[in-house]
Amino acid sequence: MRLRIKAIPAILWCALLPVLAQEPSFDADHVYYVDHPVSLAPGLILSIFGNNLGPSHGCATYHDEKGIYPRELCDTQVLVGGVSSELLWAQSGQINFRVPRETPEYGTAAMAVVYQGRTSKAVAMPLGFESPTIAIESPARVGMPVWLKINMPYDRESGIRLSIPDLPCCVRLQ
Repeated sequence: MRLRIKAIPAILWCALLPVLAQEPSFDADHVYYVDHPVSLAPGLILSIFGNNLGPSHGCATYHDEKGIYPRELCDTQVLVGGVSSELLWAQSGQINFRVPRETPEYGTAAMAVVYQGRTSKAVAMPLGFESPTIAIESPARVGMPVWLKINMPYDRESGIRLSIPDLPCCVRLQ
């Protein structure tokens, strides 16, 4: 009889364990390209920061000879519009992934993380490539040169962030 009394708590623990495990969670503004949030674009490698996204120890992988990464890593998946993304790294606080090439270039897509069968709430993510921006470097005055700063976010083909050196160009206001 004593053996059965000890077995009951173990049975209860096994029944409660799935309930106690937390579902993955993240916000749209915690999906980063290098150091800032961006829209999703096909083929772009991004990072998700959140909670319970994967195992406590990190899992890394390598691409195959065609440059393709696995779509599941350490029981973790990232779904963009219902399509599995290629995964490079998975850990409880961070996932590095490649946006599926099938993702539309514009609009919105639902993104979710699946870890050990538990799915995060779907997060609406904007789609599209960042556009280059032009800004005035300093205050402009009539008759004086205006220095422009050009920011090219990344190359659409490779997803690599481009940097244009400060060019000695200016525009005169008339």
